[in-house]
This record gives sequence, structure tokens and C-alpha cells, in this order.
Amino acid sequence: MNLTLNRAPNGLSGYNLTVALANISIAEIISVTFPAWATLNANSSLPADSVWMKAVDLNDEITSADTNITLGTITVRGDKPGTTSITATVTKMDDDNGYPINPSTELGHLNVGMPTQPVHNLNTGEDFATIQAAIDDNDRMGIQLLLILGLIPRMWTFTSL
Repeated sequence: MNLTLNRAPNGLSGYNLTVALANISIAEIISVTFPAWATLNANSSLPADSVWMKAVDLNDEITSADTNITLGTITVRGDKPGTTSITATVTKMDDDNGYPINPSTELGHLNVGMPTQPVHNLNTGEDFATIQAAIDDNDRMGIQLLLILGLIPRMWTFTSL
């Protein structure tokens, strides 16, 4: 999920913002990546239901002519089917002259659906048509949790022999 600033009329020196999920049982933020211009950056510990992100443009790569500026990308893992809203709160954002930028933010929505196949590997996030296909999968290492949809409403744990 990309976080984008549509324009920075006087450039961008840096920002501090927080992204949060409203319904914490639906999903979790598992990673944050920053664009190349953000040479100095940091974020809070992950995985989590919210994350703060800080970045600074030390090389003055974001200028007044720039539009659709990527601030960062967050990766979210769906934990169960449902819907949650996503908020972005800007704590601080400054232009190249040190003056505050006060961007408006839009409420986002995340819809986590049911797996498309009846067997879902909770470790890898992959879906399979059969239990055997999940067991035979090359990505499978160690203990794997498989969610079997339909006639068998419980969790199964398979280990390599």
C-alpha cells in the first residue's frame, strides 16, 4: 500500500506520520519500505496494528516541481476475513524552507476476503485446491498450519517426516 503526497509546492524536507488499522483483528502491518530519496528514515517495531514512519530528504531530491511523491510503502497481512479502515495521521511535515506542510489525508479501507481455494497455508499465505497440494508445496518448511475450509472446520498441523 503506497503512501503518496500529491504535491509539495516548496519541496519536502521530511515527515513524521502514523498509519493505523482500526479493526486490529482483521489485519496487521508487517513491513515498511522507504523510497530512495529518504536517505535518513526510521519506523516503529513491526509487525503491529499501527506504525510510525519518519523520513528526511537530506539530498534535496524532492523539489517544488515534484508531484505524486511516494512517502513510503506499507505491507499488510490479512489475518481473517473482514473490513477495516486505515488512517494516516501526519504528526509533522516540513517543506525545504522549514515551514510546515499540513496535508489532508483520506480514510482508507482494507477488505480481507476468504481464500479462493479450500486449503490455506497460514504460514506462507498460499492457497491450494487440496490438502495434498499444500503438503507437496516447495515453500513448505518445518511445521505448517493449514486452514481447511468447508467440510473440516478446524486447524491441522503437518510436520515433515
